[in-house]
Amino acid sequence: MEQKDKVLLRKFSKVNISKFIDLLKDELWEEISVERNVNELYSLFINKFLYYFTRAFPLKLETKSDRKDNLWISRGIRVSCQKMRLLNSLKCRLPLSRDSLNYINRYHRIYKRVISEAKKRYNDNQIRDATNPTKMMWQIINKQMGNAGRANHDIWLQNNSKKIIHPQKVANTLNSYFIDKVEELVEETRNRNNNRLPQLLVDRNPNSMYLFPISEDEIVLVVTKLKGKASAGVDEVPEFLLKACIQCIKKPLTFIFNESLNQGIFPDLLKIAKVRPVYKKGNRQEASNYRPIALLSVFSKILEKIMYSRLVSFTTKYKILTENQHGFQKNKSTTSACLSFIGKVQEALDRRLGVVGIFFDLSKAYDVIDHDILLEKLEHYGIRGNAIIWLKSYLSLRSQYVEITSNDNKYRKKRYNSSFKNVKFGIPQGSILGPLLFLLYINDLPYHIFDGEVVLFADDTNILVTDKNINILQDKIGEVMIQLESWFSKNNLIINTEKTKAMLFQLNKSYYMSEPVITFKNMKISYTSQFKFLGVNISNNLKWSSHIQSLCLKLNKVCYIIKSLKDVVSFSTLRNVYFAKFQSLISYGLIFWGGECESSKILKIQKRILRLIKGVNSRTTCRPIFKDLKILTVTSLYIFEVLCYFQKFNLYTTRNSDLYEYNTRRKEDFHVLSCSTSTSKKSVINMGIKAYNRLPLKIRKLNGFKDFKYKLKLFLLDNPFYTMKEFLFEGLQDE
Repeated sequence: MEQKDKVLLRKFSKVNISKFIDLLKDELWEEISVERNVNELYSLFINKFLYYFTRAFPLKLETKSDRKDNLWISRGIRVSCQKMRLLNSLKCRLPLSRDSLNYINRYHRIYKRVISEAKKRYNDNQIRDATNPTKMMWQIINKQMGNAGRANHDIWLQNNSKKIIHPQKVANTLNSYFIDKVEELVEETRNRNNNRLPQLLVDRNPNSMYLFPISEDEIVLVVTKLKGKASAGVDEVPEFLLKACIQCIKKPLTFIFNESLNQGIFPDLLKIAKVRPVYKKGNRQEASNYRPIALLSVFSKILEKIMYSRLVSFTTKYKILTENQHGFQKNKSTTSACLSFIGKVQEALDRRLGVVGIFFDLSKAYDVIDHDILLEKLEHYGIRGNAIIWLKSYLSLRSQYVEITSNDNKYRKKRYNSSFKNVKFGIPQGSILGPLLFLLYINDLPYHIFDGEVVLFADDTNILVTDKNINILQDKIGEVMIQLESWFSKNNLIINTEKTKAMLFQLNKSYYMSEPVITFKNMKISYTSQFKFLGVNISNNLKWSSHIQSLCLKLNKVCYIIKSLKDVVSFSTLRNVYFAKFQSLISYGLIFWGGECESSKILKIQKRILRLIKGVNSRTTCRPIFKDLKILTVTSLYIFEVLCYFQKFNLYTTRNSDLYEYNTRRKEDFHVLSCSTSTSKKSVINMGIKAYNRLPLKIRKLNGFKDFKYKLKLFLLDNPFYTMKEFLFEGLQDE
């Protein structure tokens, strides 16, 4: 007989949450209104909080119930199922008349339709009644696709010839590997210079950061904006529970967090990370094939978000972060990074220059950050006084443990925790502050590169070197590599030369240039003709065939998902799946490749998926379907994305009226740039100019980006364009 899994868990039911809130309401928190060391204050708070937490949500051993996959089955369907089996049995055993066979076939069709409608109704109710409808929708999708309920593999490891099977030992082995690997990397590249701080070519900021006091309203606002995840750190407190009870604890939290800023101390109990190993790929028995995912206390997240807002405000006010950095900043993204990089390549090729791009891969960039160098850089940028003392406390004396779940010999799901290990280097994984601190650490890199253009997205470091003369280009690359080698060495960052790639951009053979030799620490950097740059496949001729081909493979899988779902979810859910799985894929990087002729391949798949959603045959015309479903064609979506980006960021502002005095019908059009190459003619700026000039006058005259975006979308929904030629040259008149 198959054993049922048993698991120790806490039930966060509405009744239990209500009980927990009532317990907190009766607590006066008098001990936490007296000034004392912040570690003592937080310890008093969390002990009391967890006391009520364990009373309201005690651990209970629960038996996992059998799967209830068929809750959509009604009594009537069960009766119909029995009748269907009987009819099928008669069909197989007896020679039936044509009328009888027709009756059975007709009954079978009705039976299938009833089942389909029952599943749709049940799944729609599940989505409608769920606390998180999006999450429920994905559970239904994964279940239908066979991805739900996949067995959790109990981890066991192979260390040389020795098997490590016991979960406790596995957890300890993984924790040691995660920590030791970083320490080995740091040891190999430890900066041996006497001068701890590498020379900064950025001006010292004379202004110092001030830590504004925290209010109760600020804490409530921060908690309200949390996503409400169920995952939790070492204290087991999930985000959704804190959102429910924040009004009861805002007063003690405000006092503790203000004391934290005043004393320059980050509470020690918030420095512990729970790490869950997630399998990547390859041999499951090798520790190197697991990625550590760190979970921090939700209270740590709140305090970090408060400090983050103050850091961002300060760095923004004094424009500390380099314009070359596109990661984790307002109005910047992978799109802006790609636009900067690709735009520079297009411009250089248009001027007939040789262009070499170098894409650096940093090994464990976040994990090997040197705290002393980081803190000295922060002081240079103006983060001083209590702010720097607090950040030093935040980075120091951190620890982590690995948690894995495994079945014991009584078929119970049990958690096994490794021993604690100190984290000496890097910025905390899973933290709010980590990415911003990394940006400040790498911020001065572009100032040390004199012969190349630097484009950064967090730790993605990319360099462009250009020149018309191959010999001068070779010399420039040599200088750039020396400058980079010096900077990375002094800052104790490690380049993976095997994964670092170079690309010589060339449009055609008539401008052929040999590949300059590139070395880093005497290791030769290899060239490639294609590279995945921030999720976009770029080629050395700036054609987009490989990206579109790769995208088509992904989109065909989405077609299969839609086909599998159409009998079990409603039309509205299918449409939501389209936007989540299909449009999200084609939207990414669309402003770069959407003007290519090969985008017609995407349109073909798009038509197929719309016919599936509508349930029509393959010969049905799709223009009315695009209108009916309020879905943009890939071409219309391209026009929308380009024009929105063009308008929002004012990529180009020169109009014909700025250049010519005489009055013409097109005087308010943007002036079309002169380009010598086809790839430059299809650049985002040039296509934005052409598309904007073809818009109806009533849209162009709109003031404000929101109105422009809204009216533009309505216009494109009403005009499903299949090609750019159709949009630019056919049937559009000024209105």
